[in-house]
Amino acid sequence: MFTPLPRLLIFIFLSVAAVLMAMQGNMLLLILASFLSLFLLWDYSVRKTVPLAYSRLLKEDYEGAEQAIAYTQSTQRLSNTNTAKYFIVKGMIAHHKDNFDEAYQHLSKALQFPTTNNSLHVMCLLTLTDICIIQKKNSEAKKFFNRLDGMNVPKKLAPTIHKLEDYLEKI
Repeated sequence: MFTPLPRLLIFIFLSVAAVLMAMQGNMLLLILASFLSLFLLWDYSVRKTVPLAYSRLLKEDYEGAEQAIAYTQSTQRLSNTNTAKYFIVKGMIAHHKDNFDEAYQHLSKALQFPTTNNSLHVMCLLTLTDICIIQKKNSEAKKFFNRLDGMNVPKKLAPTIHKLEDYLEKI
């Protein structure tokens, strides 16, 4: 959603609106403003800024993703899907910075969390395959690539999959 400062400003605005609506006796708007305020607090306490960082990562805004993910200090209260996204964002940022050991660690952690989001696993497995090829860990690269069998891979990744498959067959 938003980073902490815009959330705080929206929360303050909604709180002021709730007080004004209470003074005017407008219960419907009071309830609405209160509900939105509570939702912002819940969203921040449970999800943090992981969805924001993940959406920035998908847009290849690595600096924005890094700034957004920095607001999440602990993954303990995140859902499995958001924890997987957290480690994928951290891993993809490290991969972008050519820090392959750190990327490998984060992406391996991401695979440990069950999620129904198929694209998370595909992204993670493809990146791990790439890292293993770069680090000359060919047997491990094949293992990660073989885990893609039976997964629903987006059509736009088909050329990449075919290139990786050809490369891995040659080694």
